[in-house]
Amino acid sequence: MQSDVNNVMADISESQLQQKQVVQHQTETETQVQPVQQKSPMTPIASNERIEVLDVIRGFALIGIFLMNIEFFNRSTYEIGEGIPHGLAGLNWLAAVGIQYFVTGKFWTIFSVLFGMGFAVMLTRAQASGSEFLKPYIRRVAALAVFGILHNTFLWSCDILYCYAVTASMLLLILFASVRVFVSGTVLFGVIAFFPAMSAFFSIAAVFALAAWIALYLRNERGIVHGFYAVSASLLMVVAGGIAAFTEKKDVALIVLLIAVFGFVLSYVLKRFHRKPEQRPLAVGVIYYLSIFVVAVAMSAYQYVTVDQTETVTSRIHQNSQNDQKTAAADMASAAGSAKPAQKTEDKKTLKNPEKKQQNSSDKGDDQSDDSDEEVRLVQINAYIELVKFRAYEFADNYGGRIWASLTVIALFLIGFGLMRLGVMENTGAYLSQFKKMAWTGIPVGWSIGLASAYFATEHFPGKNDEAFSLSTSMRDLSDLPGCLGYLSLLVCLMHTRCARYLRHLAPYGRMALTNYLGQSLIASTVFYGYGLGWYGMERAKQVVFVFAVALLQIAFSHWWLARFRYGPMEWVWRAITYRTLPENRIRRTS
Repeated sequence: MQSDVNNVMADISESQLQQKQVVQHQTETETQVQPVQQKSPMTPIASNERIEVLDVIRGFALIGIFLMNIEFFNRSTYEIGEGIPHGLAGLNWLAAVGIQYFVTGKFWTIFSVLFGMGFAVMLTRAQASGSEFLKPYIRRVAALAVFGILHNTFLWSCDILYCYAVTASMLLLILFASVRVFVSGTVLFGVIAFFPAMSAFFSIAAVFALAAWIALYLRNERGIVHGFYAVSASLLMVVAGGIAAFTEKKDVALIVLLIAVFGFVLSYVLKRFHRKPEQRPLAVGVIYYLSIFVVAVAMSAYQYVTVDQTETVTSRIHQNSQNDQKTAAADMASAAGSAKPAQKTEDKKTLKNPEKKQQNSSDKGDDQSDDSDEEVRLVQINAYIELVKFRAYEFADNYGGRIWASLTVIALFLIGFGLMRLGVMENTGAYLSQFKKMAWTGIPVGWSIGLASAYFATEHFPGKNDEAFSLSTSMRDLSDLPGCLGYLSLLVCLMHTRCARYLRHLAPYGRMALTNYLGQSLIASTVFYGYGLGWYGMERAKQVVFVFAVALLQIAFSHWWLARFRYGPMEWVWRAITYRTLPENRIRRTS
């Protein structure tokens, strides 16, 4: 019996050896014929593969984004970040305050987190199926950038899609670029930025530098945490001091300083708490976001308490109100010509540097005020071609600021990417207790910090309450992340209750997010601008009613469309560019 077993085992071993030789011969032959195995092309995600809760949250975020954007279809976009308009009362004041402290900043951050989740979904699907990822995603990002530029130029100048395209490119660098690419990009664009009229390239250099830091941590935590961050952070502080001392680019110095502080914080935290690779994107996203705005709050608070406070904020506001009544009582609130608006989101950091502001107030501030007045004039008359030219010039003049914005948005992309890679959003029921804790913690913390910021300032009077408003803005920015994660978690929790049957109506709206986002701009610009109905200057409370009316219309349209087609109109175009094929769109029903 034993000899029979030995014979069988010998036969099996011999057979395995022969099979191994045959496989080896086949492999060698295949290697000679096909040196590189082609990856299968990626295909669009099917409807039954979608994660419903993400579509619901995306639809919810779209409503909040329109609530915050609608104001700047009725007010100069150069006044974004300038707080609540002066002189509001009653329902208009209540609507403005409610949106300022419970909506603004907390919904675009949700949308950004969701974008990071979408990146992770696409990457995970590609890895699981062995499909190619980089080329399709680069096409996807390039298409998004084109959509953003066209949206900015032809519909509305506060587009977020271009910034998302830049941030997605930064995430690609973090995950796939080599050290040589990081070093070359940082040095090359940093040197170019010192040439005349090339300062915008500082933003590109900063993208490469920050991406390198995050990439090193994600790829090899223990190998770099003990020395690299501390040394490089020290060098960056020296660079920041040099920029501030020998140039007028103090806003750039502030950004470099913030990155340096982030390096110190990250080095300390990671030395104490090591994390698994799949946990690192979430950790670095949260640490980086909080580092930015904790430092911003600290610096703003320092300037606030050290400036001459002989006048209280209340007396400053009262004095400015009296001056406004004397000089501009007949002006429309939307014109806002007496205020010198900040240069959109990218220049809000200069508010924290009064010395820089005073140096440029005589020329740069006047130019911005002129641009603001010109924009308001153009949107109120039937001058579409002139308005397109104005927006195109504005985009070309300020594209660097949109790249600076990506240095903040990348933190939110990483948070979304990390949550998805951990499997949290694919199986929310297993993490329901954590979502409940986040909802019960994030919302109160976000609301409390935001409302506390109103103590210092709710609106900006340039030259009169710069420090107070800077502190208020920094506190609101800090409140956005806990508020965002709190709202997101609350929706996840509600999807596990009876409310789910109602919330699911938002899913088609979220599935067509790109179409509906662009649709919001198309509808609003047609209704409010002079080349359309000309309803510019609608009261704030009525704007809220308008938003929900449009949202209901778009939700109904999304249900109707997706009952007949697989993808929304713009989603279909986006997928066609991404996958270089025309996806089957119409749903064919068999009788």
